[in-house]
Amino acid sequence: MIRTLPSTNTTRRRSVLGDESGMALVTSLILLMALAALVAAAALVAVMEKSVTVNHRSSARALYAADSGIEVARQFITQYARAQLDSMTAVWSGNGVIISDPSNVFPAQGIVLQNAGVPAFSCTTFVSFEDSTLDLQSQVYNYRYRTVSHGSAANASRVIESNGRLRVSATRGSFADYLIFTDTHLVPGGSHIWFHTSGHFDGRVHTNDEFRFAYFPTFDDLVTSVADKAWYYNKGHPKELASDHNQDRDVPNFYGGFTRGVSRIDLPENSFSQERAALGGNPADTSPVTNAEVREALGLSSGSSPPPDGVYVPQSGGYVTGGIYIAGDAKLIKLYIVNGKQVMKIKDSGNHVTMVTIDHAANTTKVTPPSGAPVTLQGLPRGVLYTTGDVRDLRGPNRSGGNPVPAIAREEQLSIVADGDVVIQNDVVYEDYDNGSNVLGIFSSGGNVRIGTQAPDDLAVDAFVLASTDGGVFTVDDFNHGSYRGQVHLRGGMVTNYYGAFGTFGSNGLTGYGRDFHYDRRGYVPPYYPLTSRYV
Repeated sequence: MIRTLPSTNTTRRRSVLGDESGMALVTSLILLMALAALVAAAALVAVMEKSVTVNHRSSARALYAADSGIEVARQFITQYARAQLDSMTAVWSGNGVIISDPSNVFPAQGIVLQNAGVPAFSCTTFVSFEDSTLDLQSQVYNYRYRTVSHGSAANASRVIESNGRLRVSATRGSFADYLIFTDTHLVPGGSHIWFHTSGHFDGRVHTNDEFRFAYFPTFDDLVTSVADKAWYYNKGHPKELASDHNQDRDVPNFYGGFTRGVSRIDLPENSFSQERAALGGNPADTSPVTNAEVREALGLSSGSSPPPDGVYVPQSGGYVTGGIYIAGDAKLIKLYIVNGKQVMKIKDSGNHVTMVTIDHAANTTKVTPPSGAPVTLQGLPRGVLYTTGDVRDLRGPNRSGGNPVPAIAREEQLSIVADGDVVIQNDVVYEDYDNGSNVLGIFSSGGNVRIGTQAPDDLAVDAFVLASTDGGVFTVDDFNHGSYRGQVHLRGGMVTNYYGAFGTFGSNGLTGYGRDFHYDRRGYVPPYYPLTSRYV
């Protein structure tokens, strides 16, 4: 059987998707363009940020360069001023001002500094004199400075201006700066002094002479000597070396250093300044005090004869105007404390006793004369007790239970100054040493400071001791006789012309005292205590 199939139409219909292919291409191009724009924008932003960063970095470097110029200028003018002052001090006569013309210390055209490196700066500093303050202990010169500094880095630049004050000061040292100071490092008879292993010194030590060291002494602070060399024991065969040790035989422990070849420091030649202070005069006047001046200050009739021996407290209108002045010898100065008040019992050359009671809380001074009624004056003495003769017996209270009793009230600051000898016959110690502001100076300008034969064993003395006359020493009476008396426990310092003998040791045993010296590091200086001629 034959079937007949229907006929088929061969014409294809066009797909709808095929009609949209052009649109897809356009969209892709748009997206590519947008993406390219974003990339370009991002690149532009990056370039701009980099440019800003570079500019900021250059600007910062220029600022830092200008600031560096300011700092360099400050350091330079400080060093410049110090060099100028050092050169003037080196040729200073010792009297008057150190800087005779303060306006000429710095150049009028200014000081120009520059750094040619990268980053670079250039600056100019103008310094002008402002004012000065001159007194007995220091000379201070104030200047105003103005620095303009230009800094540059790449294409950036910055300018900084700085203004301020530069203070140039020279301060005289005090002889209270030293634990041990000798002008000639020998005993008066010429025997040598050796610092031995047993010696431990916790303050500054100086000599205008030459030191000798044996084995391993210890120094906690700076040691200085005018000599360029020192002697070393060398097992009994001394040798002189420009060194701080001798092989491994003599090796002092210089924890503060040992400086040789320093400038000489002269001892005070007199006590005129202290005498004037006691009389209520100007301590900066170091000329001799005339009898007429003394009589006027003490309220005596005019004349040129010395004042009668005795104890005086200069005053005017019921107010204390000076310190305590003793004409002639003081046979006794006993220091003690009653109810927190400082008491001084003074016996003059005629055996007349004057009592002086100092009340720091009430700011009054009570004077009880040998005869007559006590007088209470307003104010406190100037802190110096001066005698034109010797102090034959300086002492504090008797011991209690074998222990020293405080003699110097916790607020008392006093210098005892004598034209002649000062003899310590008992303990003299501070009240409340750790917390008090008390300090004592003992100064003999024309004699010695001696520890007398009445002094107890293991004597305790809190003081700065100074004996400045030619041959002056801090020594022990009869040091080479009798039995050993223990240690002298000194808290303060010792400044002398020669090194005084304290005791002996040998095959026959010990005599006199040993030394147990410790520096008073609380920082208090006795009133009107002599100053060195050296300015620093």
